[in-house]
Amino acid sequence: MKRIAVATDENHNVFQHFGKTQAFTIYELEGKDLKSKNTLSSNGAGHSELVTLLSENNIDVVICGGVGLHAMEGLMEAGMLVIPGAQGDVDVVTASYLDGSLQASEGPTCDHHDHENENHVCHHE
Repeated sequence: MKRIAVATDENHNVFQHFGKTQAFTIYELEGKDLKSKNTLSSNGAGHSELVTLLSENNIDVVICGGVGLHAMEGLMEAGMLVIPGAQGDVDVVTASYLDGSLQASEGPTCDHHDHENENHVCHHE
């Protein structure tokens, strides 16, 4: 069984700032067959707490928009494959990952750490 977590915004699109993710869409697959799809709330958890939350939920793959180096390293150290830089509808993005057409960034996509500035923009490659 493979569990994929996609950072999700209120419009069912990939949320673009991993550390501020309020919800993840969780896809549970057996082979290529979708067994379940649920929503996991972060309950306001921040960067490091999100790594713990996803790890406790046995997530294998994390698909997100912008993600900083610290969060990306934490996810990878917890044994998760991280696919940053994704954009668009979460169902479409997940299908693209499963068929091999989703192109991931090679590294962190958010290098702005002034979290007092709520209007910062994460840069995508």
